[in-house]
Formats: sequence, structure tokens, C-alpha cells
Amino acid sequence: MRRLRRFLTLPATDRRLLVEAVLFLAAIRLGLRLLPFRTLWRLLDRAPRPSVAAGLFSPDRIAWAVSVTSPYVLGVRPCLPQALAAQLTWSVSTGHSRSGMWSRLLECRYTESSTAP
Repeated sequence: MRRLRRFLTLPATDRRLLVEAVLFLAAIRLGLRLLPFRTLWRLLDRAPRPSVAAGLFSPDRIAWAVSVTSPYVLGVRPCLPQALAAQLTWSVSTGHSRSGMWSRLLECRYTESSTAP
């Protein structure tokens, strides 16, 4: 109940960003389980371009929203779904696909594949 109250006290733009982050994380988690990575990446690259509030969210706010919501959606904080969700949120918000977050995504893929058993 306390979390809900805190959520409702946030500004409308932050609430919207958190809801988008939850939806994108859930969709990406499902996509990573069901689809080959290349297919998922092509689908994400075709994401709708800027929403009505184009450029509303800064990269820092997007990173905040993804990091706050990922434990609730993913249970843990795997880097790849977080990076994909951040990339998708950024591209939908600004219309720029494959932004500077691309290097973070590649870093995550390398880190997760090198630590796998």
C-alpha cells in the first residue's frame, strides 16, 4: 500500500515512464524467452516513433525508471532486458533508434555470455 501511495504522489510524467518501463520489460522478457535475439532486435527496431510527448524523458530518467521497475518485473536485474527496455523507451520517446545506449547493450550481452556456465 505504501508503494502505491508513493507511486501516486509522483508527477504524471514519472508515473507514465514507470508504466512504460514495466510494460516494455515484461514484453522484452517474454520476447527473449520465445524469439531468437535477432528477431527480437528487428521487432524492437521497428518500434513506433515518437509519441505525443516526444523528447519528454531524459536518458537519466529512463535509466531510473528501468532500474526501479526491473526487480518487480524480472525478479532480478539482468542487464540485457534492462538495456533493451531502456533502448525501446528512448526510441519511442525521441524517435532515435539505436542511440548511445547501443554500447551499453553490447556490453551487457558480452558480460552475460561470458559469465554463463
